[in-house]
Amino acid sequence: MHTLTVNLPGFGYPIQIGTDLLDAALRELAAPLAKELVVVVTNDTIAKLYPGRCERALAGLPAR
Repeated sequence: MHTLTVNLPGFGYPIQIGTDLLDAALRELAAPLAKELVVVVTNDTIAKLYPGRCERALAGLPAR
C-alpha cells in the first residue's frame, strides 16, 4: 500500500492506494459506531460493482 498526502492551505488528508483497501476501510470506519446500527448508503452502480462486499466487510460487528 502507498499513502500520498494532499496538503492544502490549512489542512491535509491522506490518500491510500493499494488492493483490498475497501474492506479494511469499511471495518475501520464502522467499528467505533457499530454498537447498535450501521447504515450503508450506496447507488445501483456501486451495488452492481461490489455485490455483498459491504455486508462481508462488516460481518461480525455488533451491529444489526
